[in-house]
Amino acid sequence: MISGCYAGINAEEVTKIQEDTWKLVKQQCKPLDVSYMKRQACVLVKRFMEQYATIAPERIYIYGYSAGGVGCLEILKYHSEMFAGAVSICGATGFRDLSNLLKTPIWLIHAADDNIVKASYRENSVVSTHLGSRDIYAELKDKHPDLHYTEYEAGDLKEKYGINPHCSWVLAGRDEQVKEWLFSNERC
Repeated sequence: MISGCYAGINAEEVTKIQEDTWKLVKQQCKPLDVSYMKRQACVLVKRFMEQYATIAPERIYIYGYSAGGVGCLEILKYHSEMFAGAVSICGATGFRDLSNLLKTPIWLIHAADDNIVKASYRENSVVSTHLGSRDIYAELKDKHPDLHYTEYEAGDLKEKYGINPHCSWVLAGRDEQVKEWLFSNERC
């Protein structure tokens, strides 16, 4: 879910970082304890920054899809100072502390017909405590200095690519514009 810019780090070091990440996650996280994993994410980032001096602290990014997209937004709400940019794919969040998302460049990506994590929780109900990517974008677009939103049209993922609409990360992962934008951001 959390990705650091590996500029100046050789391939051997990148492999070591990835292996160490797996060991730490395995040691730190209880199975299916998502709230614990979210709390530990920033601890892991700080540990890696201490352990690997070549990681540029101004170029730490957060990226997640599905539950990871939700976690990405939740972590940003309370630890935005750690991240230079974020990509949340088929994510959602609640209204609480929504304005904290104004502090970090964000790109939201969702399929209009995702029925697992909905792009909008407002369409069929007047009152909702959840906000899908479309709802978040509508709430923040006029206030956020660097907020982007991509929504795949209903039917596109299934008809054109033969994949479930919830799997929008498949297309998002191929989007060079999103990657270029993300890695162009630096935390001040």
